[in-house]
Amino acid sequence: MALGAGFFFVLLSSILGLAGPRIFGWAIDSISSAGERHDLLPYILLLLSVECAAAIFIYYQRILLLGTSRKIDFDLRNDFFNHLLRLPFSFYNRRKTGDIMALATNDLEAVRMFIGPGLWNGVELVIMIVIALPIMFSISPRLTLFSLLPMAITPIIVMRISPLLHNRFTTVQEQFAALSSHVQENLNGIRVVKGYTREKSVLGRFRALNADYVDGNMALVRVYGGFFPLLMAVAGIGLGVVIWLGGREVIRGAITLGDMVAFTQYHALLTWPMIALGWVINLFERGTASLIRVNEIVDTEPEIRDEEGVVADARITRGEIEFRDLTFAYDDESDPVLSDLSLRIPGGATIGITGPTGSGKTTLLNMIPRLFQPDRGTLFIDGIDVRDIPLETLRRSIGMVPQESFLFSESISENISFGTDALDHEGSITAATISQIHEEVVEFPNGYDQTIGERGVTLSGGQKQRLALSRAIIRDPVILILDDAFSSVDTSTEEAILDGLRGTLAERTSLIVSHRVTTLRDTDLVIYLEEGTITEMGSHQELIDGGGRYAGMVERQALIEELESLG
Repeated sequence: MALGAGFFFVLLSSILGLAGPRIFGWAIDSISSAGERHDLLPYILLLLSVECAAAIFIYYQRILLLGTSRKIDFDLRNDFFNHLLRLPFSFYNRRKTGDIMALATNDLEAVRMFIGPGLWNGVELVIMIVIALPIMFSISPRLTLFSLLPMAITPIIVMRISPLLHNRFTTVQEQFAALSSHVQENLNGIRVVKGYTREKSVLGRFRALNADYVDGNMALVRVYGGFFPLLMAVAGIGLGVVIWLGGREVIRGAITLGDMVAFTQYHALLTWPMIALGWVINLFERGTASLIRVNEIVDTEPEIRDEEGVVADARITRGEIEFRDLTFAYDDESDPVLSDLSLRIPGGATIGITGPTGSGKTTLLNMIPRLFQPDRGTLFIDGIDVRDIPLETLRRSIGMVPQESFLFSESISENISFGTDALDHEGSITAATISQIHEEVVEFPNGYDQTIGERGVTLSGGQKQRLALSRAIIRDPVILILDDAFSSVDTSTEEAILDGLRGTLAERTSLIVSHRVTTLRDTDLVIYLEEGTITEMGSHQELIDGGGRYAGMVERQALIEELESLG
């Protein structure tokens, strides 16, 4: 509706704008006729009225068309970000963050520029040509044909230059993405960069990428920079033809001086569309190149999503988990990370999971909230196939503390309440108390309102893990997943956390990955994973008595503790 109204105002403003030269020509003829005094006031008033009305229409066309382009841009960005949130881990394993950031900023802005100024000027250009040419023919068909002959080469120029603009702009956007990725990665890893004194190397790489970006832009500028002068030269030749032939037409009385002035103004009005054509085509090529890049992401179907036949009213109440011959590989070319794994976890049980690095512990946990996609019929919660449970229902029932504790650059209370629908200050205190971080939080200058910096940079590793644990606890989940959640805290803090968690663990199904015996010994069941397969399973004491790999791990840790106690 707004676009239609905007283009209607473009039509009105163009018609009125094109009426101006004709009125001006009549005024010139009235001045030059017979030496008599004529009243110019009607022409002046008519010209002022037309120009004022055109100005009003131009104002509204800008408001409607540019405003609509901003609204479309708003929707595009929202849809793009919403789509990014739906994409699985595998997508982010393939794409660099800087590339995605470039798409969300530069590329979407290029699309908006085409939808707004580009489309508007393109339509205005067509309207000007369609209306102005008949008026010019009515004044002098011969003069019109000769003045437009130089413009006949314009389509040839456009056809030759447009592909160059498209290709070079695509290259520029790809170079900008590479530059953004380099900056993002090295700022995120600034501690590593400084720790290994790699500043010069990182700066050198940045300069090389920046030079490529500048070179790409200069290559684009060389093409685009020559586009305008070339079109202006064509328009200038046409104007020379108008003055030469038009002057001769006036001298021999074929047209009046007013007609000549009006015709010259119409030719000038067509000159701007010819020049603007280069700008519009540039916007079009930029917009289409960026739209292709954006559509590569938008057209990516989320592998993990609610499927047909999902049980809309499914609820997770007991937290009973069952794996049935589960096999999983990250892609078709990789070896399975989990192989024929079968396990039943009763609701309310606390399960300890351990095993060597790379045995599939984290992958196994990530299957439960469908961060990775299990095959149908291989994973059930409360007797329902997880692929039949709505994703939102499934994940709202789970509290998860991953290996790498990610925190946002917000306050402590906002980070703890992240998984809840509203900021819960009292709940944050309760959760922080259970995870043994409350006493440290209250010592911060602003307590729970303390902003912790990007990725929690102002906190220690142990503090970040305990805040992440608080974030999981405050959700009061049916299933609690702790993936090596105590690795950054000392043994005494770990024991205090486990003591605080006893009541919490007893009320829900809990899965705890750990390499520490102190964490595993009080669980209901311990699972030992090797190469994606359960090789040992039983209580802590049963596995020790069995004398297998778990027992060996317990012996090694006991020996280490004994050696440490001896100093």
